Amino acid sequence: MDLCAEIASASFRSVKDFEIGLGPDGPALGKRNITVQGTNLVLEFNDTGFTAPFTCSDGIIAARFRDQVIQGRYDPATRRLTLAGVEYERVN
Repeated sequence: MDLCAEIASASFRSVKDFEIGLGPDGPALGKRNITVQGTNLVLEFNDTGFTAPFTCSDGIIAARFRDQVIQGRYDPATRRLTLAGVEYERVN
């Protein structure tokens, strides 16, 4: 099974909630999202989005965001992506 091909055009949502902004009663919680678009990962969280090139080999992912390289792994058994210590569940 080609794990990298399996996540092509996939979308993921964080398993846990993160602070995504301020609401009328203080911090608002929500999910982070990742979409795989060709050779790029698109991360959306808070009111911000980042697009970063990534490489994939046997389900191991490395992406460069600004000056930082973050790594992760896709697990086909759980359909979850862990990236920089954050776990995301596949939504498509």
